[in-house]
Formats: sequence, structure tokens, C-alpha cells
Amino acid sequence: MNAVIWGHGRVGRHLSTRARPLFSNITYIEESNSDEWINARLSKADVLFLTLSVVGEQPVVTRDRLKRLPDNAIVINVSNGEVLDHKALFEMLLEGNIWGAGLDVLPRDHAYLYGETSDEWEWVKKYQTDHTNLIVTPHIAGSTEDAWNNTQRYIIEKVKEILL
Repeated sequence: MNAVIWGHGRVGRHLSTRARPLFSNITYIEESNSDEWINARLSKADVLFLTLSVVGEQPVVTRDRLKRLPDNAIVINVSNGEVLDHKALFEMLLEGNIWGAGLDVLPRDHAYLYGETSDEWEWVKKYQTDHTNLIVTPHIAGSTEDAWNNTQRYIIEKVKEILL
């Protein structure tokens, strides 16, 4: 199987280490890659992992880019909701043009108070009543041990700067 990891920052690097035993080929996409290069990688992706930062015009992963994926592809977004065209993803799931998806985040999920909802979340709830190819998690992909350690170190350094 071929994995494409779009974004090779901290989460992308962790993912690539853990994914190595599962995939025969792992390719990385960066913002500096040409559209032609990106499209060639997408056309061979069994699993597309989105770990990229929100930089520039959004969404980065548009309907046109999703259409490049094979029909049996899986899209997993552990980045930010804004990087992915969710409407296009949802339509392609319904049409069978994408085999499945895992979403650790939906657009603007950080902006809603507890109990509030969005069009995307309502669509997900309805879709999941009859389908088993969509998994949604509570935006926890970045909560790794090193992230907590880095956060603790950062806070300690900031406190030292203030106190010393």
C-alpha cells in the first residue's frame, strides 16, 4: 500500500515512523511541491494523511485534488479542518469515489462552544447512521507525549524569562 503524508512537521514525522511497517511506500507532499508533482503522488495514494499547517489560501486539499485519488483511497485529516474541502469529501464518500475517511477535526471545530453544532457535524451524524466508512475523533491527534513535553518546556522557559 502507498501512503502519502501531506505535511512533514512534527505530527507528519511521527506518523511516518509509525506507518513504515504498514506501507510499502511513503511519500511526502510539501507546500513547495509543484501541482504536477502533487497530482502524480495523489493518483497513487491508497491513504492520504493530512498533517499540514494552515498556510495560504484554504482549503489546500480541494475537490480537484481529491478527484486525483483512486476510488479505493482513504483520507485521514489530523491537521486543521480548514485545509480540506469537506463538502467535496462528503459528496465523494456518498458517490463511492473515496472509500473512507478519518477526521480528527472539522472546519472551525475549535470555535464552537460545548453543545454547539455546524453543518459539517450535522452531516457527519446523519451519514454515520447508515455508513461505517467515516470515523470522527475529538481532535486529539496532536496530543502526543512529545507535544506535552515540548509544551511543558516552553512554559518553563517563559516562566524563567519572567522571573529571572
